[in-house]
Amino acid sequence: MCSKQKKNIHYETLNGESGTVHVSHTYTKKQDQLYLKKHLHERYGYQEDEIQFKYCKQTKSYIVLYDSLCNQFIKSCSVCEAKTEEDKEKVQYELRRFIDNKKIKELDLTNIYAYYNITNIIKCAFWCNSSLTSVIIPQSVTTIEYMAFGVCLSLTSVILPNTITTIGCRSFFCCEVLYNICLPNSITTIERNSFQFCRSLTHITLPNTITSIEKGTFHGCASLKSIHLPQSITIIGNSAFWCCSSLENITLPDSIRTIKEDAFRNCSSLTKITFPQSIRTIGEDAFSGCSSLISIALPDSITTIGNNAFPPHCIVSRIPSYSCTHIHKKQKCS
Repeated sequence: MCSKQKKNIHYETLNGESGTVHVSHTYTKKQDQLYLKKHLHERYGYQEDEIQFKYCKQTKSYIVLYDSLCNQFIKSCSVCEAKTEEDKEKVQYELRRFIDNKKIKELDLTNIYAYYNITNIIKCAFWCNSSLTSVIIPQSVTTIEYMAFGVCLSLTSVILPNTITTIGCRSFFCCEVLYNICLPNSITTIERNSFQFCRSLTHITLPNTITSIEKGTFHGCASLKSIHLPQSITIIGNSAFWCCSSLENITLPDSIRTIKEDAFRNCSSLTKITFPQSIRTIGEDAFSGCSSLISIALPDSITTIGNNAFPPHCIVSRIPSYSCTHIHKKQKCS
């Protein structure tokens, strides 16, 4: 009587655990998974009905997905395997409906995105969700597209991985209670209006991989008290900090060359701003409406100052004589 041959089933969990199970060579793939579920239950206490697998051809092992929410979604999703970008988009649209219907508050996308190999959060992926309070974005993601989390009115916290390179236009637009987000150094692009009307943000540190702050990025962030600008920033775009009414002081990095129109308009609590020797251009109405800004000192490096760049009561010192004509007609120059 011939003895059954043995084969090895290799597995990895998303928690970094791994192992090998020895089974009879006559087992089918489905039987392999049933045997593996039993092993994982005995070793880690996993509930067998909450375990899903994804086979990795490269490592010839099963990726163990232990997440009841993930498994519920996989069972309900019409896409069995996301082979194309269209498939991945469909998965995300179905995920949006699933989360809306379930009224999910705390969302960890790690297992679901790993199962479907998703690297981009598509436009409007979670737009207008009213229940989400926190989101964990997995290491697989590199891009958050247009309005992905726009108008998520209950969202307070987002954890971004160090693989993110792009935060798209209006990604977190009008997330009014978002107060906690850390931007990793992997980010190279933050597109316009990304955090517009995030009224609860109090502090932000921009990574040193960013070279410009785009139009309206922090427009209307009324609770923003401080922001750290890295030495890589050269341009602050139109309306970038318009109506950041809690911003009290700001130090511009030595790399900054241009502050565009309305950049700090109506920052009513701003009392101090330090300009470096690198600054060349201050746009029209850049500091208009900054009612607490009493005086400023400008370096000789400035070549252009737009109309109404500073409030009329603000005393501007060390201003080049040829630029005085570009300031509000009531501006005091010394």
